[in-house]
Amino acid sequence: MPLKHRSETAYLLLLGLIICVAGFLISLLPSLPGGLVPWAVLFVLSGLYPLMLHRMFRVNRVDYEFRMLHWFPACMFFAWLLLQIISPHVRFFYILQLGLWFLWSVLVVLLGLFFEILFASHVIRRSRIRITMLSLFMLVYTAGAVTAEARGWNRSLQAVFFDAQGTVAELGKRGADAFLSFIWQGRGSGTIVIGETSSSSTSFVSSSSRSSGISSSISSSETIPATIRKPRRLAKSGPESVAFLASTLLALYSCTLHRRAKNRV
Repeated sequence: MPLKHRSETAYLLLLGLIICVAGFLISLLPSLPGGLVPWAVLFVLSGLYPLMLHRMFRVNRVDYEFRMLHWFPACMFFAWLLLQIISPHVRFFYILQLGLWFLWSVLVVLLGLFFEILFASHVIRRSRIRITMLSLFMLVYTAGAVTAEARGWNRSLQAVFFDAQGTVAELGKRGADAFLSFIWQGRGSGTIVIGETSSSSTSFVSSSSRSSGISSSISSSETIPATIRKPRRLAKSGPESVAFLASTLLALYSCTLHRRAKNRV
């Protein structure tokens, strides 16, 4: 039998919350390679949710558009990884990355909530309460993102979610340490990357002091020469072509809804 209207409304609002949480966590993810394992955990979770609901949606003959919307958070995480890999090499994707994940990924989150509002207005069932609640999600999320940016909360939030012991970030740190050690051992250049953990810096100091015959005890006041690489490009003042991407996605989704409605007639 078809899914009850109240149940469909509950799943729609739950999806809106998941999209907001996904956008929030993506904006705080550390860059690769440090964020690889946390990203993998979150990506798997975002994909398991629609898979768990797939059979129930199929039995209850839920609209295909509604099923597709539940894959939106997984697409967000996939886009983050894709941009992390391509952006250092292509200027357009570098600018796109800056724009999409700025302010708690607010552009992507609003796009996902807007798709939900389109679906709610299309199916008519309980559309008023659905559109009202999703619009409230938009306002609250945007206000929270702007406030966090203005007050500088994002660095502290990143430490809470991805730097504390026992969190997902600890798994990411272990995987990143193994990856980094493999990369830099292959280079053999002795370059120190700013931002490494204190444990890796200490091991570098110890190995250097033993090779040069200097005592292994080094005071904290001494500084270690580091190679600071200049960025390939300067950050732009705002995202370019983000509106073009959003309008393209909106057009594709609107065409799907139009075709669906036409087939029903």
